[in-house]
Amino acid sequence: MIFLARVGYSWTNAGEDIKNIGNISCQFSYKKSGEGTAGNYNYIGIYGWIRNETATDPNEKLVEYYIVDDWFGNGEQSEKTPITTATTQGNVLGTYQLDGATYQVIKNVREDQPSIDGNQTFTQYFAIRQSPRQKGTISISEHFAQWQKMGLAIGKVTESSFLVERSGESGWLDCTYLKFTKN
Repeated sequence: MIFLARVGYSWTNAGEDIKNIGNISCQFSYKKSGEGTAGNYNYIGIYGWIRNETATDPNEKLVEYYIVDDWFGNGEQSEKTPITTATTQGNVLGTYQLDGATYQVIKNVREDQPSIDGNQTFTQYFAIRQSPRQKGTISISEHFAQWQKMGLAIGKVTESSFLVERSGESGWLDCTYLKFTKN
């Protein structure tokens, strides 16, 4: 069983230039079921797609991104142990400090997989908070800025949504507060 829910900002399929979208953040508060209630992969945080028309690497013309602030825990990691490349695959690029914690950045290439443009090869960026939380603010635009400092391409954003995604098993999430801000 797979569960996927997301709500947030959506621009045209062509995307909106990062310079024109303003400063985006998401405040949230929720409770969730405990450790071991998800399958092979599970993410709670921010999700979206980015188009990079000028990317020299054809795999980076389309990017799926995750800012993972929490997870349910599964066979790959516990509820308190951060998600690693065992779950995401790819390569660790480094870390940065933001929103009161350290985030580890992983870059992965997905070959012939479903995307907003149908099945194709594309890049994934994961920013994984090293200390999970169920309440706070995710400074989405600041994450984009940190990725640019690491040399990751950020062109036109098509979506920026709060995401709950899990595979297999059972579990629940009760979101009591969710607010996106753009200024």
